[in-house]
Amino acid sequence: MNINKLLKKNYTVLFAFLGSFFVVMFLMNYLQNHGENFDTDIDLNGGTYFQLVYIGSSGCSFCNESLHSEVALLKTKLKNIVNERGFKFLSTGISTSLDSKEGVKFLNNISEFDELISGGSWYNLGVYYYIWDTFKDEGSVPQIIILKNDFVVTGSLNGIQDIERNDNLLFRLTTIQEVQDFTGNVECAMEQFF
Repeated sequence: MNINKLLKKNYTVLFAFLGSFFVVMFLMNYLQNHGENFDTDIDLNGGTYFQLVYIGSSGCSFCNESLHSEVALLKTKLKNIVNERGFKFLSTGISTSLDSKEGVKFLNNISEFDELISGGSWYNLGVYYYIWDTFKDEGSVPQIIILKNDFVVTGSLNGIQDIERNDNLLFRLTTIQEVQDFTGNVECAMEQFF
């Protein structure tokens, strides 16, 4: 056997192995960063949830990296406190960006939320619910809203038949200073609701 043929065979095997190795590594990394490690308290049995709602916009100068770091920290602290008390936690990110793709990108840069609502600017369903209708307030961003929700699920043999939701507004924060103060004092502030 000629040395060149032997080298070609070895290189072919080597390149096939390396190619397969890199594909497997890419897929493992992709799966690890896209949902495989998603941590949520949501189940379909109902119960009492404490919810953090963040409303912001990529076009808002106050919705900046400093605020986003505080929101992510508050979300983590609140989830831990709520879970330690035996309750469930739910997080919602709402973007008032007109372009839904831009809004999702903006929200994903802050933290991993259980629920995202984006697009439609001030007309989107999340903004309507949390600012214009159920929890009427001034139309401004940023806003961090803390709620206590009770979900009652009625089932049937085929699954969920109905869900009743009762929301109670606990706190509304609108400045980075309010968020920082609340985050530093979150355990004490929340104690009255357990």
